Amino acid sequence: MDSSGAALDPSSTVKRTRLQPGDSVTLQIRPPVVQATSQAWAAILDDGSVVTWGNPSYGGDSGWAEPDLRNVVKIQSNPWAFAAILHDGSVVAWGDLDKGGSIGQRLTGVRDIQASARAFAAILNDGSVEAWGDEDGGGFLSEDIVDCHLVRGIQWNCRAFAAILDSGSVVTWGDAAYGGECNTGHLRGVVAIEATISAFATEGGDSSRVQAQLRNVVSIAADTRSFTAILSNGSLVAWGAV
Repeated sequence: MDSSGAALDPSSTVKRTRLQPGDSVTLQIRPPVVQATSQAWAAILDDGSVVTWGNPSYGGDSGWAEPDLRNVVKIQSNPWAFAAILHDGSVVAWGDLDKGGSIGQRLTGVRDIQASARAFAAILNDGSVEAWGDEDGGGFLSEDIVDCHLVRGIQWNCRAFAAILDSGSVVTWGDAAYGGECNTGHLRGVVAIEATISAFATEGGDSSRVQAQLRNVVSIAADTRSFTAILSNGSLVAWGAV
């Protein structure tokens, strides 16, 4: 591909490609890893650099972040912005500044990143969590979550996050109507969380009618508004929107 990220026809000649002296060309050995916002794309190349294209307001132009986009190992996206984890554990973000395209501080030691529709949440190597983006969409952490250093994994929906701690308890943040403010005092021994598009406890979140059947559950799957649990005997239990 050429310096702009456009693919070159392998059967074409140098003259037909209109390459000029001094132009750089990248040989892509393996298929690139591609992530997308709602109107832009970003691809990790073999050399760890990143190529972006699409609507600049949605991350299609990474120009100002380009000098830092080296040795990229993973890209996460929401509909508005991208966040890249570098080999050294630092993070570079770009796209809509209010919805995750700007972190506001240098972030290092990052193990993984998850995304809601308007924010990002990162798990650090010490088990703590950092979040940025739209505050009402999961980009703001309360003090009790900031001080937590025992996060094992994060699940997300459209506007909220839920984190499982090493103790098996759960903490949530984001839009209250989407499960961001959940009384998790009764949640103990949790090993996994699933989410519908709207929350952990609204559409599909009320399992009271089938609670007695939810025993010996081995896995749970979710679609946009409902859940289905697989029991150890192979039977299914579903709840949520029909």
